[in-house]
Amino acid sequence: MDTLSILCLVQGSDGTLYAGSDGSGIYAIKDGIVSTYGFREGLQEGVVLRMLEDEDGGFFVSAGSNLYYWKDQVFTSLSDFQKGAGSIFDFYLKDGKLWLLQNSGVIAVDAEALLAGEKTNAEVFSFSLGLTGSLNANTWHKVCEDGSLMLATRNGISVFAFKGVEGQPPFVVLNEVKVDEEVYRAPEEIRLSKNAKRITFDFSMLSYNDPDKYQMACYLEGAEDDEHIYTEEKSAEISYTNLSGGEYIFRLKVYRLGEEKEIYEYQIPVYKDRRLTEYWLFWLVSAVLFVLLVALVMAGSFSLKMRRIQKRHKEYQEIVNQSLETFAKTIDAKDTYTNGHSARVAAYSREIAVRMGLSSEEQENVYYIALMHDIGKIGIPDSILKKQSELTEEEWEIVKKHPVIGGEILKDFTALEGIADGARYHHERFDGKGYCVGIKGEEIPLVARIIGIADAFDAMATTRFYRKAMDITEILKELERGSGTQFDPEILPIMLEMVKDGTVTIE
Repeated sequence: MDTLSILCLVQGSDGTLYAGSDGSGIYAIKDGIVSTYGFREGLQEGVVLRMLEDEDGGFFVSAGSNLYYWKDQVFTSLSDFQKGAGSIFDFYLKDGKLWLLQNSGVIAVDAEALLAGEKTNAEVFSFSLGLTGSLNANTWHKVCEDGSLMLATRNGISVFAFKGVEGQPPFVVLNEVKVDEEVYRAPEEIRLSKNAKRITFDFSMLSYNDPDKYQMACYLEGAEDDEHIYTEEKSAEISYTNLSGGEYIFRLKVYRLGEEKEIYEYQIPVYKDRRLTEYWLFWLVSAVLFVLLVALVMAGSFSLKMRRIQKRHKEYQEIVNQSLETFAKTIDAKDTYTNGHSARVAAYSREIAVRMGLSSEEQENVYYIALMHDIGKIGIPDSILKKQSELTEEEWEIVKKHPVIGGEILKDFTALEGIADGARYHHERFDGKGYCVGIKGEEIPLVARIIGIADAFDAMATTRFYRKAMDITEILKELERGSGTQFDPEILPIMLEMVKDGTVTIE
């Protein structure tokens, strides 16, 4: 066998074992001999998901989204019927019909007409008839003693009786979603990057009961208020360009002509990442910085005398100090459990810088940079920051993005050298196992290594919703345990000394 990955096994009525492979078609195994059947015999795909033998010794074969009939070593494509998008996961022969399982439900077609090459209508049994959730390839289903089929869905179990429905109402299927040049089929949700420019929805209304009595409609909730109505068209597509970052819902509906209440609705959530300029706090910070810049320029024009220059410089330094402290309080106010955190971390960081013998200017820079280390939390939803229970893995991954967001916000702030480094790298570890970049040792900027130690101390010394503040003894043990792994082993002793001599205390 060229392909050892086998997706299904069926034993034929003559005792031959047939193996559907993941790329090389079908292997027939009998009396120790392996024969291969695929492209040369008319199979256009190498992947075989399922096989089902009929009474004539032929096999229905699912090759992903395409259906074949295999008999006398020849594959015949079966395509003269309307089916949904996506792969055919399984099929059953019952009462002269071939019942196909796809993502959106069960499709029934007349087996004899299908094999004769006659165009045949397909009956669709889906959510509007009680299907609890979509189907997928990674499930197996059970035929019960009474002949019904128990279906494993994404939302529980549905029981299917292999019976038709009179007067089945129409429904809408989403054929595909195209984001710029990338195509999605049968998605459960759409997530757009902040750079995505165009999203196109391709959809169709399926009806086998007086389709001219119905019309379909669509609209993108969050981007428009009015529906787009399609009275004569049974298939359509619609595009949206340059959406703002945020949450949307694309809705598809079916109406009876002349009625306002929909009889069927399909919806899919759409999420688009926000650009930095779409955060209101970015513009607030920009406006304040612009005011500061204008103030500094104006001050320069009146700097003829040294005394006035020094006086103005001191005034503007105080403005910067107060502004940054105000921003820090704004950031901390998003999370009541860490209120005052930025100011404390800044104070601890400055004291470390003092004891390291850094210059007065460097000490002040460390203080201001530490004030802004958590600015990236403005990009984290309040529902996560203020959650009163343990975060999920997905929520924690969102929280871990705040250093990147902070670095992006501050990257163009040139008035204070290194301010972006404090926000971007303060969660890196000395052994390289931190986030978000994964740098280690002295690759991590000095100010970020200082802030990392001060930040860890304050986190342990502060009561959170999921635990109480640790006592000094426990904190010292945790800090010492992290020497050389989480923390810089040359800076950590300074923090330990500050705790032991009472410079740093827990309220």
